Amino acid sequence: MSIALTRQSVHVWSLRRRWTKRGMDIIAGLILLLAALPLMLGIYLIGLVKFGTSPLFSQVRVGQFNRPLRIYKFRSLAGNAHFENMDSQVSLYGRWLRNSKLDELPQLVQVVLGQMSLVGPRPDVFGFQDELVGKEADIALIKPGLTCAASIKYRDEHLLIERSKNPVQFNKLLIYPDKVRLNLEYLEQQSLTTDTKLLLKTIGWISR
Repeated sequence: MSIALTRQSVHVWSLRRRWTKRGMDIIAGLILLLAALPLMLGIYLIGLVKFGTSPLFSQVRVGQFNRPLRIYKFRSLAGNAHFENMDSQVSLYGRWLRNSKLDELPQLVQVVLGQMSLVGPRPDVFGFQDELVGKEADIALIKPGLTCAASIKYRDEHLLIERSKNPVQFNKLLIYPDKVRLNLEYLEQQSLTTDTKLLLKTIGWISR
């Protein structure tokens, strides 16, 4: 009886936490989206003139439960989307968008729609999160987010990787395992308070 009650209590608590998180995503997401609309419109128009094509770039990433999730960003590079991640071809404007993380503003719409959350592991390309096993695989239970402890800690990740002698190994052996650790901590400690703190840290960093 006690075990059943304990399991039921955990289940109810988990449901309440998910609905609380979803409520925050809708309310805070709408507020942030409305506040960011003028800036988003400006970036959209600049991109339209600069690139001569859609200022939006999309890519399939790993979503919740390791399902494919198409995310949207403001384009930071002209030409074929396949080369979107080639830093050597990014203009000063594109680099500014990336470094400030303003290229990810379109994902606010995805937060409001329920495809993403304000706070959660950043959606990764296939070949990383979807290959985790054991306890680490539980990260897939969390809905991908705009920000998280890992993205805040490694906000200058590209600079760290560029300075390393072996970028691939540096990311695989040092950075990514630490991101997994931070995401697992979030999975266990996630709460409205935790989400609020991480969100405020992110807004404070972007506004600097």
